[in-house]
Amino acid sequence: NYDGLIDGLNAAWGAQAEYGAVFDEFAWKKMQGVYGPAPEVGAAQLILPDYIDPVAAVMIITLREVLAAINTFGIKPNQPTVVYGCGPVGITFTKLMSILGVYPIIALDVKDDKLDYAKEMGADYTFNSKDLSYIGKVRELCPGGVQNALIAVGVTDLINQAMELIADAGKICNYGVPANNSMNLDWEKVPYNWQLIFQQMPAFQDLTDATQQIFSLIRTGILDLKEFISDYFETKD
Repeated sequence: NYDGLIDGLNAAWGAQAEYGAVFDEFAWKKMQGVYGPAPEVGAAQLILPDYIDPVAAVMIITLREVLAAINTFGIKPNQPTVVYGCGPVGITFTKLMSILGVYPIIALDVKDDKLDYAKEMGADYTFNSKDLSYIGKVRELCPGGVQNALIAVGVTDLINQAMELIADAGKICNYGVPANNSMNLDWEKVPYNWQLIFQQMPAFQDLTDATQQIFSLIRTGILDLKEFISDYFETKD
């Protein structure tokens, strides 16, 4: 929350709130000296273009945060990448990385139906990670290791498994807030050079840049928000 910005009103992200104070960064600049500098959160609160359906627009929150994380992690086209977890966030990573030309994308999950969906959303290969034999299968696909191992489920124990997959100078990228505040790492099987990166909340300017990228992908038809929506419900008067 940002306290006392306007007569005691607060603003954060407005999740499921009936009313919200939206800080339009451009309008705020015209009011300099009245309320002080524009709040940092205002940079990321952008007006939806007319070509975006407001019903489907709720997906933009996840899409822009995930894209901002991809940019922060430095994941590039044609870099072999493993994604741990095929829930909503993992699927979003898979879809956006597929659009950006990351290859191959190897999706891992303990449920086969989620793996099937990951394949539909752009994964090149999928393996059930319930059986640790997946490690050998990934190494067969990428004998030199993968450049990125992305953990999208908040489970730090997976870091040790990911160590066996990454190439020299590879990265293990953790997205979101882990369930605990400690790690037990054993880097016996990790390459000499590697990186461990955590992304819990993108910077507001990074979110702004990612939002503009998402808008462009939607406008050009490359990204369809409805792909991410499983059900629609009508409200009763």
